[in-house]
Amino acid sequence: GPAGAQGPAGSPGTNAVPLTGSSGFPIIIQQPGSYILQANLTPPPGTDAIDIRSNGVTVNLNGFVITGTGSGTGINGSSVIGTTIQNGTILGFGAGASLGADSIVQNVHSESNSGDGIDCISNCVISGNTTNGNGNNGILVSGGNNLIANNTSNGNAGAGIYLNSGAQDNVTGNTANDNGTGSTDCGSGISSPELGNPLTSPVTDCSVSWNTTNHNCGSGINVGPGWQVSHNVANNNGYFGAIGSRGNGISAVGNNAKLDSNVTNENGGNGIGLN
Repeated sequence: GPAGAQGPAGSPGTNAVPLTGSSGFPIIIQQPGSYILQANLTPPPGTDAIDIRSNGVTVNLNGFVITGTGSGTGINGSSVIGTTIQNGTILGFGAGASLGADSIVQNVHSESNSGDGIDCISNCVISGNTTNGNGNNGILVSGGNNLIANNTSNGNAGAGIYLNSGAQDNVTGNTANDNGTGSTDCGSGISSPELGNPLTSPVTDCSVSWNTTNHNCGSGINVGPGWQVSHNVANNNGYFGAIGSRGNGISAVGNNAKLDSNVTNENGGNGIGLN
């Protein structure tokens, strides 16, 4: 049966509770505290590797690899808050890491999953991760006030970084290249929904700065109302589709966005397109 990991809080490298998967999958964490992986994990098809069912849990992957078979979730903490995931690799699940609000993901490689690499809700910190080659988005946030910093999110079938709803996300220092590889919607580097006529976005007042978004199928960056967009590079995007309908370096929809000091060269559409 599933293994229940319980124990006191502690720093991940010292008195953390060890996780091995030796008692079956998913490993279920039912108490707050710190936990440290002691071995690579390979759960059976359709099964999560680690399910987190308590607020305030830290999991240090300790450099180990969690490998799936195209379904299930590598680390599932979507129904709780305040989860921290650090220092390891998640490969080949339906979703890599799926977390609730107030969570932190740092130094994690979440790659080659059939869905999203990392998804989180609101007030999350997602930094220093690699989310390449996933079947949907590299990083997905579905609420506001998230910090998404210094990640590499390349070659995903959807967007590199997708802001689905909310406001006041800060997206800075990321690389999001070659995304939109498997989607007829032609995903972009950094993106949010575009809705209505005239087009606008439900994602407002975000800061997007110092990112590199090159050679994405759609636009490099899709900008919503009130966004502050500065010091980004968005070159050679919009390479697919009929001439006249290809993606731009930066596409802005809605009102009151500010674009300053960006570089946008040789895109299939416009360098900067305002709708």
